[in-house]
Amino acid sequence: MNQDVSWRTIHRVMTVAVVLFGCGPRGPAPKSSTTARGRTDEVAATPTASDPALPGILGALSSADVLAQNDAVAAVIEIGPAAVPSLLAWLDQPGVSRDQVMYALARIGDARAQPAFRAGLKDKNERVRAYAAQGLVRIGDPNALPACLETLNDAADELHADRTPSVVALGEMGLRPVPALLDLLLDDDRDTRMHAERALESIVARRHGFRPGQGFPDAKADEAMRSEWQAN
Repeated sequence: MNQDVSWRTIHRVMTVAVVLFGCGPRGPAPKSSTTARGRTDEVAATPTASDPALPGILGALSSADVLAQNDAVAAVIEIGPAAVPSLLAWLDQPGVSRDQVMYALARIGDARAQPAFRAGLKDKNERVRAYAAQGLVRIGDPNALPACLETLNDAADELHADRTPSVVALGEMGLRPVPALLDLLLDDDRDTRMHAERALESIVARRHGFRPGQGFPDAKADEAMRSEWQAN
């Protein structure tokens, strides 16, 4: 085991898990192998699936201009499930930004994309793999947990190295990932340990009402989460 492991961190998270989940680590787990590209939060006009502008919006996913891609992704996410067939058709088009398409599909979270999500786990592009795993979580696929563990270190945020798409997705899964994440705290790889700890922290935070983009419901919930995390 790597000597850089923080035993205080392991003990802290183990205690929280035992109290909340009744489990502890089972020894070293197999090594595992995320955030979305930045995109604009607003789109001038939200089209519908029948809008004649939709082909042009999808065409922007082949643009060399990343901002244009981001605008297109935001637009199709706003359309929602009605855009899924078009996105699936575009996924393997030559020159298309496949990671952007997979990101949009994951955000929409429609079960019709399940085959694409499963196939995406084997993609050469780490972002495609990471968003595919995230998509499996969003549709409740039974293989979502192993997929997220396998892609735990893929597509780390350039500004926040402890965050990946799978770290975020694991945080949304409740207590189910806890045993496996505890095992990964003993992994030899530093990034794997860091991402496992971040996912566990997210799970505990959500138990106190934390939601990304919104924060905690109030200061009391924030303090309760911090107290629980630090005490253990």
